[in-house]
Amino acid sequence: MDMSGNQLMTGTRLRVSGNPLYEFGRRDRSHDQFMGREVIRVGHTFGEAQLYYGAFNPDTGRNERKVALVKRVVSKGVPLLVGSGYYLDSAPASDATPCDENYVNASAVQAPEDVKAFVQCAAEFAASAGPEEARRAFNEDERWRAGPTYVFVDGVAGSGETSLAHVFPPDPSREGSAWGSAVDAFGTDYYAELKRILDLVDEGWIQYAFPNPSTGLVEPKSSYVIEMDWNGDRAAIGAGHYAPDFPGACSPAEVNAMDLDREPSDAKLKVFVNCAAQMAADSGLFAGPVLQRDPRWNHGSIYVFGLDVEHGTTLFASNPAAYEVSGRTEVLFQGRDMIAATALFGEAFWYYNFTDPASGTVRPKISFVKLVRASGRQILVGAGYNP
Repeated sequence: MDMSGNQLMTGTRLRVSGNPLYEFGRRDRSHDQFMGREVIRVGHTFGEAQLYYGAFNPDTGRNERKVALVKRVVSKGVPLLVGSGYYLDSAPASDATPCDENYVNASAVQAPEDVKAFVQCAAEFAASAGPEEARRAFNEDERWRAGPTYVFVDGVAGSGETSLAHVFPPDPSREGSAWGSAVDAFGTDYYAELKRILDLVDEGWIQYAFPNPSTGLVEPKSSYVIEMDWNGDRAAIGAGHYAPDFPGACSPAEVNAMDLDREPSDAKLKVFVNCAAQMAADSGLFAGPVLQRDPRWNHGSIYVFGLDVEHGTTLFASNPAAYEVSGRTEVLFQGRDMIAATALFGEAFWYYNFTDPASGTVRPKISFVKLVRASGRQILVGAGYNP
């Protein structure tokens, strides 16, 4: 479907056509499974989102619990959400990987799969150590908190007025008290959504906006939560991550060439390129002049470049040296076809020597390149830094 809620294709009858997703073809708010939550905006902001709801299963003839994944893509310049799902009541049970086989430390959490494994380990630890020791460890031990990554435990009561904060390392003084109203920019009442999800599944993802303790800003956050018992009360243990390259979180103040040039790293480079690639996917080749000239994307040794996959030519770059190898990038990699290899994998890091536009000298370079479709063409958007 598009971002206005128009359903463009489906394997069943069209159920949404310009209506909010929760309506499923009905205008009666009593059928609102998402309680007014802006599901389309959530998917657009996070790039992908997991949804939990009830739907009619044609194979069984009854309404069943369903889990779906929606992912943001851009087709011919139009942002779309593509999704699919399965019925929980008809799916075989799956066992979680034990923590001793999937150990994750807070400082190592970088991707969604890390978050899930981290929370599973935290749940195992809390169940074995007990609430008091778990609260102490989650607040004090480095394994369980690092920067914006921390373990939280919330009561599951359906309202911020009655749900207690059992563990909250950014501000332990709030532990033991109710949060109060917690409705975010997506129309998500966090505690109502938490209960809604855990009424359907024992664990899952929740996307919302929440203050990032590292920046002090309210940012999109994607958390994994698992239901558990906490001193005899129904509770949820979870952790999440704030990704600066979520489609709705690529802020110029947080992601820019000046910051990358000042403190370069592979992690920052990947975020920088992902944001530039999203801009190219959204705006097509019209993004080229902006990515080539805007100071946000060009500073010192840092610049964004675009390569045409079919012909191997340089489409845009502020560094004149990039045009000197247009159509023959293999000269930089001893004959290896970097463009074909990156197009095959979708993204890749590359290591080579290239002219630094800031100094005019040839220096070692680390680049990250990502495949996108812009104006109907496959292009590689990339950038690099000098280690």
